[in-house]
Amino acid sequence: MKRLFFIIYLFICPFLSMGQDSNLVSVSLPGRTVSAYGVARPSITTRESGVIVIQIKVDQYGRVKKATVDKAKTTIMDRAICNSAIKAALSTGFNKSSSAPKLQKGIITYRFGELAYKDNFIKRNG
Repeated sequence: MKRLFFIIYLFICPFLSMGQDSNLVSVSLPGRTVSAYGVARPSITTRESGVIVIQIKVDQYGRVKKATVDKAKTTIMDRAICNSAIKAALSTGFNKSSSAPKLQKGIITYRFGELAYKDNFIKRNG
């Protein structure tokens, strides 16, 4: 039954959510938390399925100072979507930490399309 629901979910969801909610985001920045505003999302979305992995460098004040696409781990190479993801990463904030390195390395991963729906389904339904 779960399998049937999952197949229906994958078929219907692309038609229900075409905007900001059509992607999922994960962040890896050890010892830091995302600010109360949350992780910024790309303003451009796609129906293409895949991931854009952004390598970030965050200062001690929690500001993302540098963001670049990790081409080895990114599966969507559309320049406009990648640039939108970089812009979103640069506008994401983290908590302040005087004990953090001057520029701490981290990763923001944006998942799009079926991959996002599949990951979301598994998180919700185990």
